[in-house]
Amino acid sequence: MSRTASNILNGLVKNLVAYAASVGLTIDPTKWSKTDYKKLTLSTISDATSVSEQLYDNFTSDIQLLRKVLPPQSQPWFQDQMLNNFQYSATNPQVLSLVNSQIFVPKGTVTKNSDGTLTMTADTINTMIPMYSVKNTLYNIVKNCAVVGGFSGSTIIKIAGANSSQITGDALTAAQSFVNQIKVPGINVSVISLNSAKLFLQLDVYYNGFYSSSIRASVKSAISNYLNSIPFNGVVTLSKLEEAILATEGVNDVDFTNVWEREDTQSIGTGISLVLNNTFLQRNCTPYAGYIVPETLSGYTLDDTRTGSSFLNLNLISE
Repeated sequence: MSRTASNILNGLVKNLVAYAASVGLTIDPTKWSKTDYKKLTLSTISDATSVSEQLYDNFTSDIQLLRKVLPPQSQPWFQDQMLNNFQYSATNPQVLSLVNSQIFVPKGTVTKNSDGTLTMTADTINTMIPMYSVKNTLYNIVKNCAVVGGFSGSTIIKIAGANSSQITGDALTAAQSFVNQIKVPGINVSVISLNSAKLFLQLDVYYNGFYSSSIRASVKSAISNYLNSIPFNGVVTLSKLEEAILATEGVNDVDFTNVWEREDTQSIGTGISLVLNNTFLQRNCTPYAGYIVPETLSGYTLDDTRTGSSFLNLNLISE
């Protein structure tokens, strides 16, 4: 906080008197005339210092105000814009506008008042906040969003709809146009929405025979529930999947034979191997799509038979 010119002057005089005393000189400010060179010099310094401090205070206040109202282009800001601001309707086009929200900031012209304070003329800044003419939450189609770094300083915004559904076509085009309008020029920001990644599982589950009629459905449900519980763009962790299966009523133990993660466009076996032929390779993975479901490809689902074996991919062993 800035000091008044008189406070600064008093401090300078006090320091001068103390310094003079330290070298054997005596200075008595009460005996200074109005034209004493020491008083004139210190008064000039105090006035300049006071003005400088007030200008700095005004500048700091200006920056803090701008920081509160201007788009920060940060990860949480982009995520909030996609989840809570972006609107899309297939029948009612949603046109985004940048609405002026004016704030007043110092313009730079300074007038010194009789009490030593400053009066500064003000100017206005338009914050250009992205808004729609009508806010309709029914048109907020993005329900999942993650903002991650891409190559060469680019930014990737992953989005998905309700129940982690893929957003495609005109809706995805509109989402990219929305981002193009709110982002900083010259920065590459891409909006993508992919079909779910797939998790291929071959596992032996040992269970109490009393649960024979329900164990398959219970284990499959435990696997799906765990994958659904992972936050969007979160991590699939093998130990947590194992814990989810072991927590199923009737399950005694579980042994993974093969565990593969692949993106929807990848061929089976070309993704990431967590377990290969009973050998542990990797404890976790992050699906690029942002979300993952049990493998859906025919021949590789939990209910399909293992290649070259009579066992199912989800092999249940009563004990």
